[in-house]
Amino acid sequence: AMAARGTLVLMYNGKKRPAFANVVTIPNYTRLTCNENGLTYTIVLPGEEARLDLTSVTNMLEVNIVQGTIEYQQATGTGDALQSFNFQNKKGASIDNYYVNVYVDGEKWAIVDSILDMVFDQPACMVKTGQTGGIDVFFGNGYNGRPPRLGSTILVEYLITDGEDGNLNVMNSTLKNTWKFITSGYALNGEEIDLNNYINISTKNEIMFGAIEEPLYLTRLLAPEMSRSFVLANENNYIYFLRKLNMFTVIDAIPGFETFEDQYVLNKYNQAKTT
Repeated sequence: AMAARGTLVLMYNGKKRPAFANVVTIPNYTRLTCNENGLTYTIVLPGEEARLDLTSVTNMLEVNIVQGTIEYQQATGTGDALQSFNFQNKKGASIDNYYVNVYVDGEKWAIVDSILDMVFDQPACMVKTGQTGGIDVFFGNGYNGRPPRLGSTILVEYLITDGEDGNLNVMNSTLKNTWKFITSGYALNGEEIDLNNYINISTKNEIMFGAIEEPLYLTRLLAPEMSRSFVLANENNYIYFLRKLNMFTVIDAIPGFETFEDQYVLNKYNQAKTT
């Protein structure tokens, strides 16, 4: 499935506030509910928190939201090559296809499309739809990817979503006063604050792109058995290919005609062509 995504604008409503609440801290994964459809949405920040200055009603903060709630499951590494784990979701719940993170002993590991895309001892894994539901996580063998050590903690973070039911059309609805914070914010001194008392929420753009999960029969029909390593078609393909050589410390791929030298040669060619 795919969760609906959008942007909200948070503004101070001007109500009298405690003296210690000049600035309010909004943690990452703060949850809200929408009265229009009754669903839960989650604020996703680039860091651990965001802060909103409440000293002026003109101050504002834009935040990205996704429809659904964040959940976690945990497993323990065995130290074996090609470890795999299945993480089941609740019956009837859908996991967002693009919001899955895997942590091993607190370190976030990269997610690749195939075990063949993992370089030597790379902290990476492969995530696929589970054959029995939920998601399957696969690790490497040492030559292709690093297997989690014996006793290591494997934590999977994922988003449970309602898919297309989370889409909101701003053009057909003002969405005014329809949002309500479920979780609290904090003042700089650590005091817990009810964000609904001091913050107005408005929708900046349409919340969309929510989609139901793909039928299993269609997945079986379309699922390709291939690796990016076999085709040099774009920047990512070249980066994967060069990493597997284990010859370079820093690898970057730039499309043709986008470097300064390429543009210089192209301009010279166009000038000569016109004259």
